[in-house]
Amino acid sequence: MAYGNWVVINKGVGISYDLRGDKMMNSCPICNEAVDVELCAFNNCQYVYAGKRYAGRGKPSILVKTQERQVAGDEYIRYSPEKMGYGDWDTLIITVYVLPQKNKDKVVCPACNERILEDSASFKCKHEYHLKCIEHSRALQTTDTSECMLCS
Repeated sequence: MAYGNWVVINKGVGISYDLRGDKMMNSCPICNEAVDVELCAFNNCQYVYAGKRYAGRGKPSILVKTQERQVAGDEYIRYSPEKMGYGDWDTLIITVYVLPQKNKDKVVCPACNERILEDSASFKCKHEYHLKCIEHSRALQTTDTSECMLCS
């Protein structure tokens, strides 16, 4: 939290994030001040986690990991202490993967909310748009996700 408000920090896909080791890489996108991670949430991706949870003084850490990739669709899937366990983590590494492409007739352009049937393009973040809706961006594969409506 920053100034009493929740901060959403998009980490992207195709990365591994060490909740403890990468702690200093969390900064508010508005003021650039460091923020502490309170919870994790995922959308439009697959993810796995593995870590060692602190079990108490004098006890060995408990290994906790997913057995298969978890899928997060259009809604945010929040960190679930019931699934991942409560308590302090010695280590917790979360790896995020691109969600496989959906059937074309179910993909909707975020800019116009119309189905995408042809002439589509996507940003590095893999969010897909009608080409006509994002003509302003010529180099889609080299453009960062800040131009994507869903990521900015």
